[in-house]
Amino acid sequence: LTYRRRSLFIVANKHYTLCLSFDGYNIIEIAQRDRDRR
Repeated sequence: LTYRRRSLFIVANKHYTLCLSFDGYNIIEIAQRDRDRR
């Protein structure tokens, strides 16, 4: 049970990190698009 919980936590952590990096990439792209529009 402990091992499974730990692996689940690792998977969730990876997913969270992936989401964060994806959000950061999106923000950068939106900012660049905003700059180009002006």
